[in-house]
Amino acid sequence: MFSNQEDIKSFINELKKGTGVSLLAWMQLIKESGIVQQKELVEWLCREHGRDHYEAERICSVYLNFTKYGTPYSNKQEN
Repeated sequence: MFSNQEDIKSFINELKKGTGVSLLAWMQLIKESGIVQQKELVEWLCREHGRDHYEAERICSVYLNFTKYGTPYSNKQEN
């Protein structure tokens, strides 16, 4: 999905520009969806939020890694 740290940083930096939604807001939307399986999350992002499959996979990858390994996003609200 991401070949290195720079790919992840670039994706995060470009996410809001491309979608109009920040990474923090995507993480909150996914958390609130209650969906935990990657395939279901990808389908939901495509269906409900108009993301293409590749972008949905990348958003899910970031979210699932953050929830697995801990993240500062887990308990914050979008301002």
